[in-house]
Order: sequence, then C-alpha cells, then structure tokens
Amino acid sequence: MADELAGAARQLQEEGFVLVPGLVPMDEIDAAAGELAQLYGTDTFDDYNQARGFGDGDPAGKQFRSTQFDGMRGFPMRGCRALNDLFVHPRLVAFARRALIDDDVRIYQAAVWAKWAGAINYEQPLHQDGNHSLVPPRMEPGFWHLETFLYLSDVDEGCAPPRLVPRSRSHVPDDELDDHEIVATGTRGTLLAYRSDVWHRGTDFARPDASRAVLVAAFRPAAAEWFSYDAFGRLGSSRAFAEFVRGKSPDDLALFGVPRPGHAYWNAATIEAMAAKYPGLDLAPWRGALGQGPARRTP
Repeated sequence: MADELAGAARQLQEEGFVLVPGLVPMDEIDAAAGELAQLYGTDTFDDYNQARGFGDGDPAGKQFRSTQFDGMRGFPMRGCRALNDLFVHPRLVAFARRALIDDDVRIYQAAVWAKWAGAINYEQPLHQDGNHSLVPPRMEPGFWHLETFLYLSDVDEGCAPPRLVPRSRSHVPDDELDDHEIVATGTRGTLLAYRSDVWHRGTDFARPDASRAVLVAAFRPAAAEWFSYDAFGRLGSSRAFAEFVRGKSPDDLALFGVPRPGHAYWNAATIEAMAAKYPGLDLAPWRGALGQGPARRTP
C-alpha cells in the first residue's frame, strides 16, 4: 500500500492537493449509507461551526453563507458505527502518515458534511483556510497538516464539486486564479486531500435533484499542536464516543489523543479507571506495557 500511495502523497506535497480515487473501497462506503440516511432523516440542525451569526446575505454571487454549513455533523454520530469507523479507516490513516511523512499523527477535525441542491447557494470565493491554526502556515515536514474530504457519494461536475488551484498555477494575479481551477470530481470512496495554503472553494449544484456528502477529517503531526478545530476532550462523557471506542486499537485511539500503552500517564489506577469509563475497550495492551516505556505504533 505504501508504494500505491507514494505518488499521491508526492503530488500533495508538491501541488498542495491531490485526488486519490478508490482510497476506501465502495462497498465499505456503501455499508454506511443507511446510517447516513438515518442521520439526516431524523437529525435536527447541529450548529457545528457556530456559523449562523453572520447570516446568509445576498443569495447571488460567491460568498460565505452560514446555511452552507447546515449539513455539518460532528464526530461521533450517535448510532452510526460504520460511519464513525471510517474516520480511522486503515487506508485513510496510512495516507495521512505517508503524506505528512510522520508515523505519529493526530486527527484534529472530524465531521460529516452533506449538501442539497436548492438549500442555499453554495458558491464560494477562492480562499485559503485561516481557521485551523493561530499561526501562519509553514508547509514543511513536521510543521504542516492535512485536510481531507472522503467522498461518501459520487461527486460529478453537476454535484457541487470543490475547485482548487494547484500551487504550480497559483503564481498569478488574484483576479486570474479562477482561470486555473481544477474541478475535484470523484466516485464515492475517493479522497480529496489538500493543505490550508491552497486556493480552493465550494461550488453550487448544476442539477436540481443532486446532493452530496463527504467525511471531513483533518490530520496533523502529533507535535504540531498549533493546529486545532475540534476539542475531543469534550467527548469524555459522550455515550457515542464510548460506543466508538469498543474494539478500537491503541493506534486508533491515539489519533484522538489517548496516550499509547507505556506512556507515563498509565499506571494501575488510571488503567482501571479507563476500564470503568469504557467497558468495551480491551485494555490488555495498556496493562501489558506497564513499566515498559512508551510504545511505538503498530506497523
């Protein structure tokens, strides 16, 4: 798999974004389709981005409108085990490690985002994401990060595909950037990965019957603590997170900041408290590593 992903990781590093067709097999995406339908069939608006305050404004033109984000639901989605498990899918995590050139990575944003034709004008201006870090971007190994959309539905040109400008084509006046956009279409299971210093934008639907959904996951090196979006510590009392934890490995949980076996945090008391907090979690790796020092991730 490493060789398979090498070219995609290199394109991301050089051009700032990449499309990886079929990163997750379609049958695994389709296995979560019923949960996705249930999530949006019964859920009420969840103000994940706390965006409603700035209003929608004029319905015409390229703008950031609060209703563009109405379809965002934060991880973990209750009763959506297959959907939640996609955030730690081995191929997604393997790509993140390869792209960031780092074995120890963290997820710092996790959500699902659905859009529907006619709900709002989704057309945005080209922009770079300044809301993932308090410091300016430094896109070098150890200091960079990764934003991703895993397509949960097929996204063709009429289905509000993102548009991005490759770094090699971005050295032009701002009013010419639109002329160099690439349309990021793909079938479900495709991954769009990009960096915050890349010019990109959302687009509107070209068909009245269309919709689309993506899994939003952002990654950073463990040491790059200046990247943040979701504070997963708030899930410490979440029943949905407790359900997600069942059957997960130390490497899976480390993505969300849970110390690996052998970390100095763990002693007999904290391990037993963890067992009481998460009854479905196999704590044998943590118990077995007591006094042995920090563990590396499993290859």
